[in-house]
Amino acid sequence: MENVKYQSSISATIGDRFSQLLMIIGSLLLIPLSGFNFPHWAIWMTSVFILVAISFVLIFIFGNRILDFIYRVGNADDLYALMLEFTPNYTMFELFEAGHREGVPIIPINDMADFVDSPHTKARGFFVEVDHPVVGKALYPGPPYKWTETPACVRRPAPCLGEHNEEIFCQDMGFSKGDLSVLRRAGVV
Repeated sequence: MENVKYQSSISATIGDRFSQLLMIIGSLLLIPLSGFNFPHWAIWMTSVFILVAISFVLIFIFGNRILDFIYRVGNADDLYALMLEFTPNYTMFELFEAGHREGVPIIPINDMADFVDSPHTKARGFFVEVDHPVVGKALYPGPPYKWTETPACVRRPAPCLGEHNEEIFCQDMGFSKGDLSVLRRAGVV
């Protein structure tokens, strides 16, 4: 997929967004002149001042990211329409790769087959082949972490039902083999 820069009538620079924010605040200051008496106007101005102060604090803390967020929320319908027009032309993986290149926070939502076949899970070695005595050879999720100093690995397949009963009941819990056979005959284990 080629590098696409989608242009539309709703695009704006940070300076444009900031001036739009100031115009909105300015219009809020003029609204009360239409009929408020002085106490109402003073309360209104205090509210506007608090909103302006909060806006500037958010801009100071988050920088232009907060303006981007405000802009996206304010234009959500237009942005959604652009997305519906743009995305059908590409596969999910093409959009993910292009978004990753451009710094767009995008991630595919995979079904199981796509997740197993994903280049990411293959590159990480996420799935490991395990030979299970009942199921046979199959792919299983491997260790969730990849540590260089203490690498984890799958040492054996998942146990079969009751496979370790004798070890647990007799060695760990102190039952005799006779006690275990009584439990088996009673259907407890």
